[in-house]
Amino acid sequence: MEIDSKNKGRKPNKYWNKDKCKEAALRYEHSSDFKRDYPSAYHKCAQNGWLKEIGSHFIPKGNRYKRFIYAYEFSDNTVYVGLTYNIEKRNISHNKSGSVFEHILSTGCKYNFVIHTPTPVKPEEAQILEEYYLKYYIDRGWTPLNKSKTGSIGCGIVKWSFEDCFKEALKFQSRQDFCNQSGSAYAASLRNNWIEDVCSHMVLLKKPAGFYKIKENCIEEALKYESITQLQNGCSAAYKSITKNNWNIEAFNHMKIKKQPDGYYTIEKCIDIAKSCTDLKEMKLKYCTAIRKIWVNKWMDQIKEIFKNKE
Repeated sequence: MEIDSKNKGRKPNKYWNKDKCKEAALRYEHSSDFKRDYPSAYHKCAQNGWLKEIGSHFIPKGNRYKRFIYAYEFSDNTVYVGLTYNIEKRNISHNKSGSVFEHILSTGCKYNFVIHTPTPVKPEEAQILEEYYLKYYIDRGWTPLNKSKTGSIGCGIVKWSFEDCFKEALKFQSRQDFCNQSGSAYAASLRNNWIEDVCSHMVLLKKPAGFYKIKENCIEEALKYESITQLQNGCSAAYKSITKNNWNIEAFNHMKIKKQPDGYYTIEKCIDIAKSCTDLKEMKLKYCTAIRKIWVNKWMDQIKEIFKNKE
């Protein structure tokens, strides 16, 4: 007979098949809780190699050896950066006392709670990353709420040379994967200011949280486009931040802002525009007003025919 503490009873032998294990596992967010309440089911999963599939939804808790890096990003451009072994408990704690609680109480500001490390990292790496992220925010104009200094290098860190970090980084296609799967090499690259060089081959999958809250970043993005419409379609996050913060003059100064007269977009004009574009996607990006006219006047079949003939 098999015993599981959750139901405080015995299960018949061979009770835990794959479906029953999956049903039990789905009740939990963390593997440790599943293991605690259903030890027989957990060991059956481990024995049969089911844990990866059945536990794919599990969220790592962290432990006394590893830590998460997190940040509270407030709407008034202040930030608190910290590390913790348990995200849930730390979040509850911050909403009861301390710098974060006092700031919420005194300003009423809304905030985003951002976890910068999806999986926990070793203490020495966490300390370095905590300091890195705080500096990252400060360099981009955020005001820190942290009262104590973050991070200390600690001891026992594996020594990574530039060549070692470079070779290690080549195994990954994104910085996120590099950080998650080779934290000590990533931390060494940050500590020695090698990160840009060793990650030069990587694709930046997405901008970091709060990137488009910075005026300079928005203006730099806007310079890639010739019109406001192109910016709206190409990077709506930058466009929204620019208009929200009244940075229009600096961001849109180089753009061609021209309103066409009524009746300008005839079927003939729309066809000419379509012929000048490589595909419909390009036309939508560059000529959204023409696209609206095409939909309103039900000319889309004719426009699609033009692109079809280009194939």
